[in-house]
Amino acid sequence: MRRPTLAIAVLPGLILPELAGCSPGDTFRDISFAQAQEAAASENKAILIDFFTTWCGPCKKLDNETWKDASVQAWISSHCVALKLDAEKHTELADRFDVDAYPTIMLLKPDGTQIDRLVGFKEPKEFLSAATDALAGKDSLARAREKLAHAREKLVGHEKDLLARSDFADELAEAGQHEEALKEYLWCFDEGASSLVYKGVRLSFLLMDIKKLGRRYPPAIKALEDRRDAAEERFRKDPKSSDSLTEAVALNRSLEKPERSLAFYDELRGTGPIPGVARLMLFEEISELLYRGGRFEDMVGLLDKPPKYVEGKIKTCALPTIVGAGGSEDEMEAMESAYSFMKQRVVESGTRLFEALLASKRGIEADAITTSLIEFDKTGKTIAALIEAAERQADVERATALGQRGLKELPEKEHRAVQRALDAVTKSGEANPK
Repeated sequence: MRRPTLAIAVLPGLILPELAGCSPGDTFRDISFAQAQEAAASENKAILIDFFTTWCGPCKKLDNETWKDASVQAWISSHCVALKLDAEKHTELADRFDVDAYPTIMLLKPDGTQIDRLVGFKEPKEFLSAATDALAGKDSLARAREKLAHAREKLVGHEKDLLARSDFADELAEAGQHEEALKEYLWCFDEGASSLVYKGVRLSFLLMDIKKLGRRYPPAIKALEDRRDAAEERFRKDPKSSDSLTEAVALNRSLEKPERSLAFYDELRGTGPIPGVARLMLFEEISELLYRGGRFEDMVGLLDKPPKYVEGKIKTCALPTIVGAGGSEDEMEAMESAYSFMKQRVVESGTRLFEALLASKRGIEADAITTSLIEFDKTGKTIAALIEAAERQADVERATALGQRGLKELPEKEHRAVQRALDAVTKSGEANPK
């Protein structure tokens, strides 16, 4: 849901948390939106609203860099009545202006009519250029058209135009021109299939943009479904076409239809081998459904080397710490939060794969995954999860060995989780003696 504009009431001399990060006496006023409209009309200025959230890293960067820039402050003071609003508190204004990304900077006429919107972090020079153009009558959509025209002047093949055209589609979507935006997005999707450079963007970020448009414009979802159906049919006709299956799975992921990919997998199992890249895509999409259904052999059968898969996930998860090195305090905090979430997901998926291998009588590979996961996250929680997985497969010996290892190698503060899991194994063994 998009988030709107402002309404701030403050006692004199009181600094609101919403205004934290802005130097005192500068651009942002502690007045309501209605008061801002009156002030803008009387001062012959535009209204600027910075919609932010407390958890948004780019919003904090905007505070720390752009809003503190002297030239930006001078420009805003001369041209705007500026407000800064937490979109999760000022939901009525956020909804009114269809704000669904943060930060979103709205430029409005005194009557509340939109002049332009700027989405995402803008460095000082970028903000000043865009805002100045907007007040001069050249909004984001006009700038995007100009950029697209410039790209077409240099056009050699359609690959060269894809990024500019998808940016243009973004601006159309933000401007509410949904039908035109969808046409541009779909052009990028269809033509981008033959572009090696655009291939990754096409099945990730572009699909996210089309899905986002679909929340406001249902034909976008129908277009994704049609392309999913077409990709499945292409694979039926040519089972060696891994790109078709990869595309179908990616579309189902975007549509949040993993059960559709599972049904397609079941249809394909009897028709011959599935290409390796496509099997990996299927694993990413349907492994959890297979796990829940107790289809462990199907689950591990989608991977050539399950331990290598887990090792790869662990290496990928380590990248955020490298990328985040040397960043600001806010950026490092956001990176650490993202890394913690990714780490948890890797341990959870690795533990499911460990259990599936045990159920499939592939103990050596299961043990290799155990080693990787414990080296990656040597905590009581991780070892307890592995113990519980082994216990569910009635592998008391492995569960006990894992527990003993945890109690021996972990610090005492981590023992509680391990001991609790071990106690459950003991009770299970007493209740079900061999």
